[in-house]
Amino acid sequence: MSKSFKLSKEHEIFASFMKCPLCNQFPIVPKYFQGNGTPISRNVAIFDMDISAIAECPRCKQRWSVFASSQSGGVSKNISRSSVKYNEVHSKEILEVSKFQLVETERCEEPLGSERRIIDNSKSAGRLTRKFTISKEWSKNYTVDFEKIVKAQGEISFNPLKLVNLKANIEGNIRTKYSISENIKNVYTDEVSLEVEANSKVSYLFNWKRILQKGFIKCFDRIDREFAFIPFKVVIGVTFDIITE
Repeated sequence: MSKSFKLSKEHEIFASFMKCPLCNQFPIVPKYFQGNGTPISRNVAIFDMDISAIAECPRCKQRWSVFASSQSGGVSKNISRSSVKYNEVHSKEILEVSKFQLVETERCEEPLGSERRIIDNSKSAGRLTRKFTISKEWSKNYTVDFEKIVKAQGEISFNPLKLVNLKANIEGNIRTKYSISENIKNVYTDEVSLEVEANSKVSYLFNWKRILQKGFIKCFDRIDREFAFIPFKVVIGVTFDIITE
């Protein structure tokens, strides 16, 4: 008879988003240990682990229980031999991707350059208000880090004959989802109003930034197992900060 345990709330978070439930970094592949600290082989499936099993985040090194205790309750997901479809990839498999899913994670910003504007009101006895329009040309583009594949379990690789088509399909989905077209430029414009006190000369620095949408691509095999995660990021816009020098 197969075991039937309930996942802990922490491990449900990991199973759903491939992120550490304690430090929120992702995607991760935890290490597993028995309750006495003995490491559990990567080839042991979740449903074959003891109820005392513990997962460890490879980033922050913090640990959490894989399963909920029988007294804790409140966890809806049961683990059984028939239901578990992740964490079962055996070592040195060469797998084909039957389908994939784009999962967005976070948005962040990266520098895009700076512009300086100097407003000289040093010869005036009154406050000066200057209004002007600033603009920045930018392009939507994306990066898929096929060289940074996170593997769900064991030593696996993609079928090399299928990898070219996989890349083309993934990139096509990203271009469609984010409306990315080659050779199309976008222009961001905004109206700015700045004030300079009397007898003052002020230098303003406009720091432009790209807005990035980050995420990863879940890869599934023929029996619907998640076996690899490929990071991606897309430039979806621009913004700026104003600094007074």
